[in-house]
Amino acid sequence: MKKNMDGPKYSWSQLGKDYFRQTHINVDGLRMREALTGEKDVLVQFFDGEIVFDSTRPTAKLLIH
Repeated sequence: MKKNMDGPKYSWSQLGKDYFRQTHINVDGLRMREALTGEKDVLVQFFDGEIVFDSTRPTAKLLIH
């Protein structure tokens, strides 16, 4: 069982006869903002937010302040 970095609980998966369920980590703009502001960095296992974020976008500064 690995730590679910998107929340306080551990990630899990469950395989049944006719189904498979598992937790997930959101990879979205909210998580990107948290990574850029240093609040939380759940995306580090996927990519470096500093490299991916386009700071030249007109509204970029609004997202990280």
